[in-house]
Amino acid sequence: MKKFILIFILFPVVAFSQTDVYTVYGQGVQAFYRQDYTEAIYHFNSSIDFKEDFMLGYYYRGLSYKNINNFDEAIKDFTKVLSLDSTYKDAIVKRAETFMLVKKYAEAANDYEKLIVFNPEYNLFYKEIGLCYYYMRKYELADIAYSNYLAVATDDYETHFKRGMTNFYANNFKQAIEDFTTVLSLKPEYLSALDMRGQSYQRYNLIDNACQDWE
Repeated sequence: MKKFILIFILFPVVAFSQTDVYTVYGQGVQAFYRQDYTEAIYHFNSSIDFKEDFMLGYYYRGLSYKNINNFDEAIKDFTKVLSLDSTYKDAIVKRAETFMLVKKYAEAANDYEKLIVFNPEYNLFYKEIGLCYYYMRKYELADIAYSNYLAVATDDYETHFKRGMTNFYANNFKQAIEDFTTVLSLKPEYLSALDMRGQSYQRYNLIDNACQDWE
C-alpha cells in the first residue's frame, strides 16, 4: 500500500517538470523569433536546468549565441546537441556555418562531408567544402569539390569563377581559362572573370589572347 501511494505522489511531479521544460522553452522560442536573443538564452538556460539532456534547448541556445556572434558558445551547444543525437542534420549545418565564421575550415569541411554521407543528394554542400579547401589552400581538393557541385549546378557562374581561381592558384592555367570562359558565357559583364582569364592566358604564354581580354 505504501509503495502504491509513493508512485501516485511522484507521477504528477514528473509530469509537472516536463510541463515546465516546454513552457520555458516555448518562451525562449518566442523571444528568439522576436530577435531578443538575450532573453531567449535566459529561457533556454532554464529549460536545460529543468532537463539536462533537453536537446532543443541546446540547439536554440546555440542559434541564439550564433546570432549575437558568440561563436565559441554556439559551437559548444551544437556539439552538445550532436553528442545527444549525432544525426541531427540542422545542428551539423549550423556548426559547420559557425566553424566557417571563426575560420576553422578543416572542422567545417568535416561537418559538410558528414552531411553528404547522410544524404549524397546534398550536392549543395560540395560548394561549401570547395570553399573550405580553397581557404586552406588545398586547391586539388577544392577543385574536386567544386567539380562535384558544378556537375549538377552547371549555371552557377560564381562557383565556376571560384573554381577558376582555384585552378589559377594551382598553376593549372588551361583549366582556369576554361572556367573563366564559362563564367563569361553565363555572365558576359563579369569583369573580374575577364581580367583573370587575361592573367591566365599570360601565364599560359598566350599573350595575344591576354591582350585581347585586357583591351
